[in-house]
Amino acid sequence: MFNQLGVDVIFSVCCLVFYFFVVALIVSKRTNKYILALLLWHPVNIFAVPLVLTALAIFPVWLRGRLDLVFILATIIYVLIPTKLVFEVGCGITVKNKNVFWREMLAIFCLWLPIEIATTTNWLKYYLGEATHVIGWGVPSLLGLMLFFVFRDSAGMRFRCSLKKIDFINFILGFVAAVIILIPTALAFGFMGEAMDIRDVSLGKVLVSFVWIFFGVALVEEFLFRSLIQNWLMQKFGESNKILFLAAMIFGLSHLNNGPHALPNWRYAIIATFAGFIYGKVFQRSSTIISSAAVHAAVNTARHNFFSKPASLDKIPEWMNNLAAMMGLG
Repeated sequence: MFNQLGVDVIFSVCCLVFYFFVVALIVSKRTNKYILALLLWHPVNIFAVPLVLTALAIFPVWLRGRLDLVFILATIIYVLIPTKLVFEVGCGITVKNKNVFWREMLAIFCLWLPIEIATTTNWLKYYLGEATHVIGWGVPSLLGLMLFFVFRDSAGMRFRCSLKKIDFINFILGFVAAVIILIPTALAFGFMGEAMDIRDVSLGKVLVSFVWIFFGVALVEEFLFRSLIQNWLMQKFGESNKILFLAAMIFGLSHLNNGPHALPNWRYAIIATFAGFIYGKVFQRSSTIISSAAVHAAVNTARHNFFSKPASLDKIPEWMNNLAAMMGLG
């Protein structure tokens, strides 16, 4: 008989399969065409999406026996606010509303920030257990996909399922750049320990780690930070390296609340900013989000399987303390 951990893991895998089945339907040209036509005919139909996603979020909590009014209300409010903001902008890329910029920006941050906060405080983990990351990021990803890719008919989100030759090349170049830049930086910051003996590394474990990280972490984060935030910024302000760096900084700052070091984790934020620039450049030059997600997954897999944890999780180099103090961050 499975314990709660086993049930959570199985449920997480089932959720992943379901989410990517739904995503495949949404990004299909034929399905997308019919859904967009339905929304253009009667835009208020978009409010069916938050209702369905609320039910999807509530179901696993109910299975765990932890469903209460607080979670139900929080979920309803969370999915309704960005939906209302985007609905008020209008369906389709050509709209007359003058407040498009601010409403879309608020909608994006309403999709992202509440989940960051809920994850940091372990609020979501109380309700969802080991399925937190999959469901916690799966729901906003599906909602963002419906709001921006379908309802707003936004360009440049790169949801091709097929790969071109350039996508493989960009993956290789991106991973090489990540190895050259991120490993020395991470080691200098004490972010990770020494390289492990290659004889102690299990190929099977590496492959399983890559697949799980690719589908469970990299794809959902790449959708949010590259397809949604970076692409939105570039559609508004142009595809310059300055805008790319701004998007990378947002990605980096989202890691301030991540361990293993003491919070706010400036080491992780700085390294994640460098990583975000690399992932963003790969995304920008590729025809599909799969390329940047693959680089993202490969980097995380290498970190977890080829390097030990840092010897001290709390010791911060003196130069970093001084730098933080100078910036008013100490």
